[in-house]
Amino acid sequence: MLSLRMRTLYNRVFEYRASLVGGTTPYEKRLHERRLVAVAAATADMDRLQNFMVAAEGMVGGESASLERIGETVYRLEREVFGASQTHPLREAVVVLGEAWDISPFYEDWCANRRRASHAAVTELENRLRELLSGVLHISTPASA
Repeated sequence: MLSLRMRTLYNRVFEYRASLVGGTTPYEKRLHERRLVAVAAATADMDRLQNFMVAAEGMVGGESASLERIGETVYRLEREVFGASQTHPLREAVVVLGEAWDISPFYEDWCANRRRASHAAVTELENRLRELLSGVLHISTPASA
């Protein structure tokens, strides 16, 4: 529940930062710069708080502890204590399933009827994925088979 509150707080700060306008007069520009500094400070404080919340929410010990959660906690605490992480756990993956797909042909239909065009694009995407996956089916069978 606490992490949901933190996410809400982050969203509010990001919305506030996005709502700021630069201003035209020198005074408005200085005010804008000060507000950006305040937002950066608030975000840094929230990051620090979140680093310690991770440890407090039982991500390190207990039944819910997994290697990924422990690695994430170590990463956050190292970043807090040393300013940068020493371990650099792998946290992201990029999966390329096929060639790039140009969806611009759906744009005119989307302008006319978003729901129908979105459905057509998703159907086309599903067909392309089925075709790609059928090409590698001989390597392994799906878990549901």
